[in-house]
Amino acid sequence: MPRRRLSELRKALSGSFLRAVTVLSSGALLAQIISFAGGAVLARYMYPPAAQDLQSSFAALLGTLAPVLTLRYDAAIVLPAHDDDARRLCWLNLFVAGATTALVVAAVAGVAATGSFPSPALWALPIAVLAQGLTQPILGWCTRKGLFVIQSAARVAQAIALPLAGSLAFLALGSRPENLPWAMTASLTLSLGLLFVLLRRTGNLPWRAAERPSRTTLATLAREFRRLPLVNTPMNLADLGSQAVLVWCLAGISDGGGACFVQATTVLRAPMLLLGMAVAQVYAGRAARLVDDSAALQRLTLRTILGLCAPALGMAVIITVAGPWLFAVIYGEPWRLSGEFSQFLVWGFACNLAISPVSMLPTILHKNVGQLIQSLAMGISRVAVALFAWQHRDPLTLVISAAAVDVVFNLLFVGYILRLAGRHRRADTPAATAP
Repeated sequence: MPRRRLSELRKALSGSFLRAVTVLSSGALLAQIISFAGGAVLARYMYPPAAQDLQSSFAALLGTLAPVLTLRYDAAIVLPAHDDDARRLCWLNLFVAGATTALVVAAVAGVAATGSFPSPALWALPIAVLAQGLTQPILGWCTRKGLFVIQSAARVAQAIALPLAGSLAFLALGSRPENLPWAMTASLTLSLGLLFVLLRRTGNLPWRAAERPSRTTLATLAREFRRLPLVNTPMNLADLGSQAVLVWCLAGISDGGGACFVQATTVLRAPMLLLGMAVAQVYAGRAARLVDDSAALQRLTLRTILGLCAPALGMAVIITVAGPWLFAVIYGEPWRLSGEFSQFLVWGFACNLAISPVSMLPTILHKNVGQLIQSLAMGISRVAVALFAWQHRDPLTLVISAAAVDVVFNLLFVGYILRLAGRHRRADTPAATAP
């Protein structure tokens, strides 16, 4: 990472850091509580697993498209030294998201014309894609400007809107599978609208018509930050795309299998979203200051991993012992399969909780190639086990195999990260020579 951007990252992660983490964590916690409560009501009283398979497949497809919507240029918004450059990056994200949405509209129109997928939920996809594509750069801008209260408010609003829209659709139309994709689209649109309103009222909207950059400027920015679409986009796509393949295969193998898998992963991901993200921000700030001291960086990385091992192990033991019972009590007996899935999946998520904060290290050191190779290998392995289980029509075999893949690659990633931290050396520091 260039020294100018690294200096800017250090500034961004210092100052009122603890207050920012508290605001973000509080917002994330409140959103998670609302999401879990609303999801439990929808799952227990309105939408059984079979009625949520379409929503699970829809969410998996949207998640797969997420890194492509802006080609990950949204991650670059926090890097420039001046806000003017960051605003131009927001414009670049806007144009990329618009182009991606146009492609999705064309694809949806083509599928609709063939009549192979007659569900009206199909037309929710372009709206959700546009909302998500606009939200990602806005959130990057909010992070840059320290507008964490606005970020948290939008997250909480989205958490409220999804179960509310799903409940209203159930009361009006019954337990129809296409209700939830439209409810998800409504929640994304509402969250985006709230972000626009709050940013406009505070004078922080990143897009100003009078400051629209030229095509040459946008092309220059695209080249300057080309590492994001070339490295980060395929890395995220391999992870999210392979997860989507697991969902689609499970939905095809058994009624409600995809929904039960998504429910299990949603619950297991919560500790990482709450604790892992907070620790990640602390780690990133300290690691950015230690890039010139490989020994200290390695010690910090190892302490961070070991510090999260206890909560990760505790989560794994609880879910392994009581997973099916917990899911049946909270979500209803039809969701017991989610608990059975979670008994195996939890070990991969526990490993991921312990190492998720330090996964930022390759980006900080500007050495993402090894991480990209590992992500591609893990994605290919997930797809391979999914296709194997598809042939045998056994959902439990798929889940166990996918969990084993995640555990193995997460452990390999630990070794890679520690090796990367220990061997990193400043570019201007000569290697030691033997006397």
